[in-house]
Amino acid sequence: MALQTSSAIACGVVRRHCKNRPILEGDYMRKFTVGFVLLFIIYSVGISLYLLVLANPSLPPAYQGTAADPHTFMTPEQLKLSVDYSRIKNVIYFINAPLGWGIYLLVLGTGLAWRFRDWAAGISRFSLIHSGVYVFLLSLTAWVLHFPLRLYSFQVSHTYGISTQTFASWMRDSLISFWLNWLITTLTVWIIYALIRKNARLWWFYAWLISIPFTLLMMF
Repeated sequence: MALQTSSAIACGVVRRHCKNRPILEGDYMRKFTVGFVLLFIIYSVGISLYLLVLANPSLPPAYQGTAADPHTFMTPEQLKLSVDYSRIKNVIYFINAPLGWGIYLLVLGTGLAWRFRDWAAGISRFSLIHSGVYVFLLSLTAWVLHFPLRLYSFQVSHTYGISTQTFASWMRDSLISFWLNWLITTLTVWIIYALIRKNARLWWFYAWLISIPFTLLMMF
């Protein structure tokens, strides 16, 4: 879901505001991207240091010795493996979201977004195909750059015996998810721009009305 949401936002911004010029001045965008990358590195080191070294995994005194205390039903070795696994997965979790946004900032800051726009426009003049090509290029870039972290998460689950899924099965699921996200995002972007062309003032209201049944479907 994060992938398709970010793809839709980036696609919409580029197509609407960047026909003749970039959204932000190139130098400013590059400086902003470099700043974000530095902050991301500092954040990643800090959150890793806290979760892997400084965080105290012990239970509050009120729960020690109760049924909620892992010491009552786990061996010391199992407890150590559980703590280590939880710490690593927590690091992955807290790095994952800012990494996703960093990838899209990188795409914007390096000018790839404009190249993707031009390539998509050169393939077809039909808006649906244009949107599909642009979302594909953007999503593929994000998927490839995000792949090492997902692969590491998969290997951690195998190392600690949490998952028995084979690599081939995991890759198949990952690719299926990629194509489903691409299809949903492409249709979403195309519908939004159809609404913008139909009514530039109230398109957001119609988009909100259309999103209601899908939101209810996802919730229930």
